[in-house]
Amino acid sequence: KERGILLSCLLAQVWWIASAAVLLLILCAVISPLDDPDKVVKPLCMAALYISALIGGIAAVRISGDGIASGALSGVFTAIIVILLAFVPFPEAGFYALTSVLCALLVIPASVLG
Repeated sequence: KERGILLSCLLAQVWWIASAAVLLLILCAVISPLDDPDKVVKPLCMAALYISALIGGIAAVRISGDGIASGALSGVFTAIIVILLAFVPFPEAGFYALTSVLCALLVIPASVLG
């Protein structure tokens, strides 16, 4: 059953969060045995963000039955959530809000590709 674009994009956010959590758990298990995992944490987290955005875009298209519009809107929702989360203070992370915002904007093309 086809659903509206807005509802499909909201449901796709559940897929995005779930896939990001699974990917992050897998990546944690992979890098934990490394001697210095700090060097690969940021690139792998960004890869998990973009892969999960791609999964969210695919889910939005599958749920809505529409094409690029639902994937793009899902990417916009994902970018908004990531941008809002970028302003939550995590001083020990050392990842600044502006960098997070710039990286979050790349989520939209990843979701459109989905």
